[in-house]
Amino acid sequence: MKVYITASSAITPQDTFDLEKYLVNWQSSEMPYLVALEPDYKHVIDPKLARRMSRIIKMSVAAGNRVLTEAGIEQPNAIVVGTGLGCIKDTEKFLSEIINEREGLLSPTAFIQSTHNTIAGQLALMLQCSNDNFTYVNRGHSFENALFDAILRIHEGANHILLGGADEMTPQVHHILQKMGCDNKIPFGEGACFFMISASGRENSVCIENMANFRDLSPEEVTEVLDDFLTRNSLYKNEIGALVLGFDENSPDAYYENLISAFAEDIPVVGFKKVTGEYFTASAYAYNLGAEMLRKQCVFSDTLMSGTHQGTLSKVLIYNHYKGENHTISLLSL
Repeated sequence: MKVYITASSAITPQDTFDLEKYLVNWQSSEMPYLVALEPDYKHVIDPKLARRMSRIIKMSVAAGNRVLTEAGIEQPNAIVVGTGLGCIKDTEKFLSEIINEREGLLSPTAFIQSTHNTIAGQLALMLQCSNDNFTYVNRGHSFENALFDAILRIHEGANHILLGGADEMTPQVHHILQKMGCDNKIPFGEGACFFMISASGRENSVCIENMANFRDLSPEEVTEVLDDFLTRNSLYKNEIGALVLGFDENSPDAYYENLISAFAEDIPVVGFKKVTGEYFTASAYAYNLGAEMLRKQCVFSDTLMSGTHQGTLSKVLIYNHYKGENHTISLLSL
């Protein structure tokens, strides 16, 4: 069964929140990691509420509100969010208070706001939504788990699911990740992407025709699962208009290179992490980018790594993997 993206919104280190300026002016950064370009929140969040929100909550609520408005939905059947580190800034604040107060009497506020489900919970409180509220925390596969849950809920009869993926970066987390040797040639980043996943489409809706998850593949097995995925969807490789990959040309990766080599040399290959940088739920932006490419019938030049786009764009294939352990292939169509 197909599901539809009837609305989406993204806050990333590039200008993606305002659809009229979407990836028009490429922003350079001198920071050690990519920092999200936040909108003027007073236009999307009640200023009285915004004052009590942390940065990641404001990004998520702004993107979520934009999606709800665009979709014309007041009460989704469920709110499902994926996040790798949750409200990590509040976690830092809570841990610092423990140290500074020598494990004495602490304010519970920072702890309450630091939990991973604060993002989905805050959205539910604002909407007075008592329907199902889930948060998936599974490192680099958190958003994919949340998306799979949203698709299953649509299959079970739900009409509209508010789906999101969000993570923030702080100087302390960046420092720790570098010390742990987790950095590579893709800079770290942050962002919040939200979607309305619906059972039926409307004008300008983008269809998620299929999504498949795989575990522990070798680079050689990627092309085998790709062929099987395309066969199950009755597709030939030449029917795919563009590839959206979690790949950077400065960071060689045999998984992506093998998958690209399975297609024609001139197929447009788009790197979504050129926009977001690397973080646990960066793959959420791949679906926003793929949807905007289909809606606007274009390949954004600053994201293009190879190939050329000509004619209409009707199908986009998304592939991402996390450390070679978790692999996801998705097919979007207009």
